[in-house]
Amino acid sequence: MGHDARRGGDVARALEGELQVKVSRLCQEGERRARAGEHGEALAAFIEAWELLPEPRESWEVAGDVYRGFTRIIEARADLADGIERLLTSRADLGAVLAVLDRLRGGVH
Repeated sequence: MGHDARRGGDVARALEGELQVKVSRLCQEGERRARAGEHGEALAAFIEAWELLPEPRESWEVAGDVYRGFTRIIEARADLADGIERLLTSRADLGAVLAVLDRLRGGVH
């Protein structure tokens, strides 16, 4: 599906084809909505992009873009913590997403 691409000594896979287009569009939408102050919609776009990534999600180059999108939104809107908590309560699978993002934080700049 993807090919290996060197990045800072680590090997990260690059998405290709229609999946790359979808994930890129969602990341762009997330960025656009975040700039417009539409933080809930931006978060939803980044979550959808994350969920499209094949497992293991953190091995894809674009995982860093998604992580940076999450980080930007959370830093911009501290009050999103309540929304994230409600989201995690309704969608337990997102807890795993946040755990991966926490691990990525140390390796993605």
